[in-house]
Amino acid sequence: MDDSYQYLFVLGTTPAISLAELYFLSKDVGGEWHYRYWSKHAVVIETTLAPEKILTLAKRFGGIVKLARIHRAVEKIEHDDCIALLPRNDQKVYFGISYYSLNTSIQAQFSQHVKQLGVAIKTRLRVQGIASRFVTSREDTLSAVVVTTNKLLSSRGAEIVIAGIERGRFLLGTTLYVQPYESFAYRDMGRPKRDARAGMIPPKLARIMLNIVFGGVPRPFSFLDPFCGSGTILQEALSLGIDDIYGSDQDPHAVQRTRDNIAWYTSRGQGPQTSLPSHVHLHTGDARNVHVLYQSVRVKGIATEPYLGPPLTRPLTFTGGQLLSREVAPLYYESLASCARLLPLGGRIAMVWPYWYTTSGQHVFVPEDPQIIRRGLRPLALLPSSFIQKLQTRDGYHAARASLLYSRVDQFVSREIKVFEKI
Repeated sequence: MDDSYQYLFVLGTTPAISLAELYFLSKDVGGEWHYRYWSKHAVVIETTLAPEKILTLAKRFGGIVKLARIHRAVEKIEHDDCIALLPRNDQKVYFGISYYSLNTSIQAQFSQHVKQLGVAIKTRLRVQGIASRFVTSREDTLSAVVVTTNKLLSSRGAEIVIAGIERGRFLLGTTLYVQPYESFAYRDMGRPKRDARAGMIPPKLARIMLNIVFGGVPRPFSFLDPFCGSGTILQEALSLGIDDIYGSDQDPHAVQRTRDNIAWYTSRGQGPQTSLPSHVHLHTGDARNVHVLYQSVRVKGIATEPYLGPPLTRPLTFTGGQLLSREVAPLYYESLASCARLLPLGGRIAMVWPYWYTTSGQHVFVPEDPQIIRRGLRPLALLPSSFIQKLQTRDGYHAARASLLYSRVDQFVSREIKVFEKI
């Protein structure tokens, strides 16, 4: 492509979820957008989007860990090529190196040489009379924390990114952006009202769901979470600047927690605030009749995490998992039907469904809604077919159910993200 740029996006720990978010947000950028190389760690995209615009897009991400601009393709990593990427001024230079393999057959070809390369660059700089600090970690890649705290995104620093794409061929670039880990942690752990027993969706996952719902959708946005709980998804909607935000829950205590957390977030923790922003609307009501509660409202998108079942202290048996899945299924079917009545054609619902890893080693999922088409909905394709063919369940994609999977090793209940479109 003429006047094009290449960027490397580093994926989160569940690559399918990060790829789905990237896929939907790419619908917002306009112009051409081509996937050139990808692995389960990173993806390289060629686009006409200039760096300042790609940075604006990056700030919306929940599942992208790092963004780098690719400057050139090389057959051999030379010291001078790397030094050319560093800032040149009269001050001490800070630099680090991260290596990403986009081809598993060359994983060991270069990663073991990263530290030797860094030492050689530092030596060359010293010969040139330039003071420098080579930032390292135990891994082949530098984390967002390391990059941020060691001045690598400042005017005095750079993180050199090397991507191996095939034997004897590399992409060379520099990092533009890393995930703002502190702000995510602040919005999660800093809020005054939490209910860990009821389960709280991670803010990053909440943001990803919102980006999938609204990716490529023209503004203004109007959004609903009918199981608002402690307000995590509503809070992320606020942080994304969504125009009109509606939240409800049948538990009045949950609505109050949401109210307190939204007020805290709006005041940025600087003091008490009793009133909500004028574009945030909270109500108490059953999600199975949410179309009645909001009958005069037309929302463009819905993202929600309903009741995931009772808290568990140990894995269920396979039979126990089946019983529980059938027990919660009606809540999901009925609330989904009610939500569908609020959406315009093309409107999307991203909904978390529970699944359980049982003592037999098998997963148990909530049965698919047999009436989904009659409810005016259809499952939405979440990834391009070229990705689907290479992703496995452990990567966060369930091919048979066309859904995304999010799990943690210490949890007995996991999250399946299903997305539907109004037809």
